[in-house]
Amino acid sequence: MGQFDPALYDFIDYTQSHDSHENYEDIVEDKIFKFKYRQFADDRLTFERRNQRMIDRFLERAKDRDPVLEQSLNDLLTSDARDNSIAQLFNDSSKFRNVAEEETRPFREYMVSESVQQFKDYYESDDEENHFFEYWTTSLTETRSVLWSSSRTIP
Repeated sequence: MGQFDPALYDFIDYTQSHDSHENYEDIVEDKIFKFKYRQFADDRLTFERRNQRMIDRFLERAKDRDPVLEQSLNDLLTSDARDNSIAQLFNDSSKFRNVAEEETRPFREYMVSESVQQFKDYYESDDEENHFFEYWTTSLTETRSVLWSSSRTIP
């Protein structure tokens, strides 16, 4: 399978001796690593079958995705450069706003939800991975509250 087979690595949770709760960031990083190098962890036929299932389902979802995602990012960032500038703040502060942060939220929400869905689609037949995202929410705000304990500052 190769050097990127996740079975060859022991992921050590260095926070276990320092934190009283499980560190979810490390768990998610492990899942990302496993997904990124999935072709090395599965035999060729399993990889091709799972990967094709994931691609087919992605293409089906893409037909029905939110039209706001079709917005030109170049136009959005041009608008941000205009509306989120010091000149705009001094000329007309009522029109000053952080366009990039406000209007890219649907893009970011989509990327998170699609990423999770692709992971689920790929590992659908894998009992070990099948229930990992059971309590995962696709909203960035909700995900932050689920993944991080209330003792941490949420950016």
